[in-house]
Amino acid sequence: MSTIAENIQNIYRIIAETAGKCGRNPKDISLMAVSKTKPMSMLLEAYDAGMRLFGENRVQEAVDKRKELPADAEIQLIGHLQSNKTKLSVGNFSCIQSVDSLKIARKINDQALTLGIVQDILLEVKTSEEEAKSGFSGEALYFDSVKEIMAMENIQVKGLMTIAPFVDDEKIIRQSFSQCRLIFEKTKEIYPHAPLSVLSMGMSGDYRIAIEEGATLIRVGSSIFGTRS
Repeated sequence: MSTIAENIQNIYRIIAETAGKCGRNPKDISLMAVSKTKPMSMLLEAYDAGMRLFGENRVQEAVDKRKELPADAEIQLIGHLQSNKTKLSVGNFSCIQSVDSLKIARKINDQALTLGIVQDILLEVKTSEEEAKSGFSGEALYFDSVKEIMAMENIQVKGLMTIAPFVDDEKIIRQSFSQCRLIFEKTKEIYPHAPLSVLSMGMSGDYRIAIEEGATLIRVGSSIFGTRS
């Protein structure tokens, strides 16, 4: 068994253990292999080990990789989406996880309309004070924007995502995930007919906490592929 295959197997074991401790069904938690900057050989190795969901943050690189992956694999965009990359992104990702503004949502909807498709997205919520983090900041802005986004006919909001602050304090990390979960639950209450099922939280260093706080999808890179090259 390859190192990547062993890593994936180990992560699934940790998912099962963590879910069991907090009374959740591990089958309700999906694993994404964050393959940004990694060569195709590593993606194919992960694919052979059973991975079917990959996360990329560079649009053109992801589009190129998608052509080489088997048809039953999917790539989602997890990085900040620049306006000038919107046209290339729509239709080339099964889901755009990082929709962080009303402006970007409008551009995605317009391009999806042009292509005659409905693009799945997640709304990124900023739950950290770090300047480098993107996302809707503050519930008032978020819910004002969601009202318009939910009415867009060529976008389908599948859920929310967030990135916890890069700190060692577990309490701060947990607060970040808890904040996103509460906004997620409130959104589902306001829009009961929307297909909101995805809460994308947690990476290699904090996915156990994310699972405990309700994540349905975790995004794991270095714990699968090793540290960035």
